[in-house]
Amino acid sequence: MEARFQCARVRLWGKIHFMPHVHPVRLVYQASANYDAHSDAGDEPFPRVDADDGFEVMRPNNQKHGWNLWPAQVQRDLYSLGLEECWRRPESLLEMFRTADTNEKRSKEWKIMIKQKVKKREQVRWKRCIHTQTMLRTYIQFKSELCLEDSEYLCDPHGGWNDLGLSARKFLTQLRTGSNQLRINTGRWCELPVEERICLMCAKEVETEQHFLLECSYYENERMELFSSVDKMIAASSHASIVAAGGDEFIMKNLPTSEQLSIMMANNHTIIEREKLSQKVRRMIALELVSWQKKRENQLEMMEEE
Repeated sequence: MEARFQCARVRLWGKIHFMPHVHPVRLVYQASANYDAHSDAGDEPFPRVDADDGFEVMRPNNQKHGWNLWPAQVQRDLYSLGLEECWRRPESLLEMFRTADTNEKRSKEWKIMIKQKVKKREQVRWKRCIHTQTMLRTYIQFKSELCLEDSEYLCDPHGGWNDLGLSARKFLTQLRTGSNQLRINTGRWCELPVEERICLMCAKEVETEQHFLLECSYYENERMELFSSVDKMIAASSHASIVAAGGDEFIMKNLPTSEQLSIMMANNHTIIEREKLSQKVRRMIALELVSWQKKRENQLEMMEEE
């Protein structure tokens, strides 16, 4: 929401400066800006940054005044987007959009530019923040852009609250976001060092999402059966001959680890999507993972009883 508010503020600021000098809105703004410039807040230093630096939205220091003038906030917004010159010389706006012959067109081009700069700033800031969140270690492997999540598995139909399909969707979401019952997450609750969060099923490696899905020997038989079922589904499709002719025959166990992990996390694969089997493959994998989860829970209960 901060990015939307910032975008709206800076867009309006530009629109005001494209208005005639005697326009009431511009006169009110100018009076407010003059007051801010002569106050203590107007003397605060600002870092010289650009949208590519991904700075947080800067706020005026309101400890002295208890309130902030709108121009003071816009000034910080412009500086955080690398538009310092626009604040210092508002007439530079006309120079930036000299090809536009009307203020309406200039205002439209200004809005487009500000949207791009705010998006860039947020993109850089988001990338920096997401890499500091250990729970998102798996998520960042297939989420590289700040955009609305295109998680088609959430749109797959299910039979209601007691349907396995719904449980599968919940479990997939837990795996994708790191908020699951695997040791890599539960060990965090008791501040157990990462290297000591060993999988209790195989007692070999740290139990991460990738270990659970692709590496743990405890699920080896189930994993190979699942991979085989996916291969058979692809091979039985009506376009199997086209796939084979293209030299990219689908054998899941031979895919790179990153592609295997992506498929197991309910993301699309080029060949699966081309064969129009995405929903069927997602459902097959999701239901299988629920059975793995129950198998793990039963094993843990037996260990506790012993």
